[in-house]
Amino acid sequence: AEVDDWDAGRWWVIASLALGTPWISVANASPVFATILILGMLVTALRALFLTPTHDRWMLRLPLALYAGWLTVASGVSLSVLAVGYGAPLYWSVLALVLAALVGVAMQLALRLAPTYGAAIAWGLLGVVVKNMSSGGIALAAIALFSTVVIIWAAYRSEFQNAL
Repeated sequence: AEVDDWDAGRWWVIASLALGTPWISVANASPVFATILILGMLVTALRALFLTPTHDRWMLRLPLALYAGWLTVASGVSLSVLAVGYGAPLYWSVLALVLAALVGVAMQLALRLAPTYGAAIAWGLLGVVVKNMSSGGIALAAIALFSTVVIIWAAYRSEFQNAL
């Protein structure tokens, strides 16, 4: 479709999706390269999101924000799993998730009218909470839960502050 407003972010979305196309195959072969792909997908998706028009929320901005939010939390989880998998102490895992949450809060506060970005991050972090509560990782679960609350606050603030 030829919609001029979508042109600014179109190639960034295409780049992100192209990077993601081989992800499962790459992840099975090399967790390091899979993490690099996720980070590349995240950067290009965020660039596309910031270039999308705010008036076309339902067909472009909100779905793209959901995708970028999911990539934000997936990047943190991927870095966390990679670090621990290669023998790093557990605090590196915590640091990776905190970094993802900080990036998420900063991006959500900078975005206008894209609460699905924060919702995707909250959803992913709640998965981390559930997984760690069931396996005894109470500290990591608590940090993820706190990060989830902060992301929800940022999404709420971004949505309603900008709507006024």
